[in-house]
Amino acid sequence: MSTATRRVLVVAPRGPTTSTTVEQLARHGWGCQVVDLLTEAKAELKKSKYEIVLAAEHMADGRGYDLTDVIAQRSSSLLVGVKLSDGYLWLPTVECGVKTLGTRALNSAMLEEAMEAMLPSHALAAVARAPSNLAVRAERRGHKQSAPPRRRAAAIH
Repeated sequence: MSTATRRVLVVAPRGPTTSTTVEQLARHGWGCQVVDLLTEAKAELKKSKYEIVLAAEHMADGRGYDLTDVIAQRSSSLLVGVKLSDGYLWLPTVECGVKTLGTRALNSAMLEEAMEAMLPSHALAAVARAPSNLAVRAERRGHKQSAPPRRRAAAIH
């Protein structure tokens, strides 16, 4: 997978719930790199730039929240997943470099739309040039096709 398509780092123990999340993201065109441990995530973040990091709340060597400062310094986004019986409840912890823990929670159906809103504008431009599944998603949701979402002008506090 090229560096341009690896936009999402998934930090979670491998298993059915993580596999389902990665498969869902892949179906929607999100390039993912998966690591099992917090130490592996920190090493990967030193090597590569990721716009979004999805981290499990608990891992063998730490908690997803432990990535908050690293992600904020890089102006990226971090969503921490609280494991439920059928997936994750995602808690945006850092959005585009701004700490936002406690402002909202996302179920798996809301995850992709929230991730698109968090992408930096240069990443959205790259997505606009790539083949899109936006029309398919819009049709499935019963909406008219529209342009990709714009970044918010101000962070929510």
